[in-house]
Amino acid sequence: MPYILQVFHQDISEKRIPTICTLKTLIVFDTILDDYLHVIVPQIVNLFDLNEIPLDVRIAAIKTIGSLTENLDFNNYSELIIHPLIRCVNLVTSKQVTLSSTGSVPGVSPLMRFLMPSWGLYKI
Repeated sequence: MPYILQVFHQDISEKRIPTICTLKTLIVFDTILDDYLHVIVPQIVNLFDLNEIPLDVRIAAIKTIGSLTENLDFNNYSELIIHPLIRCVNLVTSKQVTLSSTGSVPGVSPLMRFLMPSWGLYKI
């Protein structure tokens, strides 16, 4: 487990492909990770909470949390996940409102499309 989590800290590549691959690996491990959630969840949440993380990695981190919640008990980690997720949504929403008020929005950001597909906040 330490080697897997080390990738999140030491990957400084531009697109962070190793980090995305590691997130996909965690999805494959699924129920095996039950005893390690207290270590894994904060690391994954940091990936979508930090603004300097590339957009593809942030989306992959949110998808990973979503996939893991299907088979694992995340009741003890809800606060840890919800607050950063709300900050992420607020950031995307505030950027969207700012851009749309200037009239310079060619489309909706990919993170906005991922986070709010059914909320009716955008039209494609």
